[in-house]
Amino acid sequence: LVSVTTVPMPLFRRSSQGTGRKVAEGERGGAPTKKAAEDKESRKAAAGAAAVAARELSSQKQQQDKGEEKVVVVEALPAAKIPAVDSGPVPCACWRADRTGAGVEVEPGERLMVARKATTGWGCQLAEGFVSKRLTEVVLAIDQAEGDAFYGVVGRNFSPGGWDTPFCGGSADQHCIGVQSGSGRVVYKGRETEMVLKPLTKGAQLRLLIDMERQALDMQLIEPSGKLSVSVTLEGETKLPPEVTVAVSLGPGSHAVRVVYVESRPSDDTRSICNTKDLWDPSNVVAPMGLDGRANGQSDAAR
Repeated sequence: LVSVTTVPMPLFRRSSQGTGRKVAEGERGGAPTKKAAEDKESRKAAAGAAAVAARELSSQKQQQDKGEEKVVVVEALPAAKIPAVDSGPVPCACWRADRTGAGVEVEPGERLMVARKATTGWGCQLAEGFVSKRLTEVVLAIDQAEGDAFYGVVGRNFSPGGWDTPFCGGSADQHCIGVQSGSGRVVYKGRETEMVLKPLTKGAQLRLLIDMERQALDMQLIEPSGKLSVSVTLEGETKLPPEVTVAVSLGPGSHAVRVVYVESRPSDDTRSICNTKDLWDPSNVVAPMGLDGRANGQSDAAR
């Protein structure tokens, strides 16, 4: 015996436009009527308009999605965090965070302030980056000064050593140049000099002009009132090492030092840093000799 199942015909079928519709009475066989043809054309026009509207809506949504993606990119990379292409960071603009001296604390975030509070020992802190060219100006504000401390610069050879020594009388003082806060005495590579600033008290500022073209250091004391009090210059026999960075050495007591101003600019000294002149140096100009054996423009007195 064979079982035969009768499947009813569906009321809707798929048209060429991909939409389901009810079959008109005139389309069940034979030639379509005029009314059925008109209905067919009307449905085709409506389907075409719906397709155009759907494409426009899809295009608008894609543009909206692209705009939302751009907004996300801008929020993830704000302009303030995009590094400059033509200029790098200015050295000594903040304190190092990868290493600190004994008992020294560096302010989180911008790292502009360094502080230490202890009853014994010393703790040093170095600024970020070393200066090897141009002129760098750094202004340090003394926010708290209870006890002895040193402020100044150190050479690169100081960095690998211990950060628990004073600038004078310590194990690594051969690489330190600066001023002692309590006495105002200027120290140079482990020894005191005859140069003296006033004692650095709370509210005072120390202005450091690091001129690497001259390998010179100008230290200026600015009183709490804003008046320039006194300044000293180390150069010549007390010249700087080839690379230096700003540093502080904080002893027993309570200390807080803050970076308030940093600028890097061309050196004020236009002299050549060469010890001897070469033939191709622009400054090595020899005046032509005249017929009388004298240089042109040379007077008899100059001979």
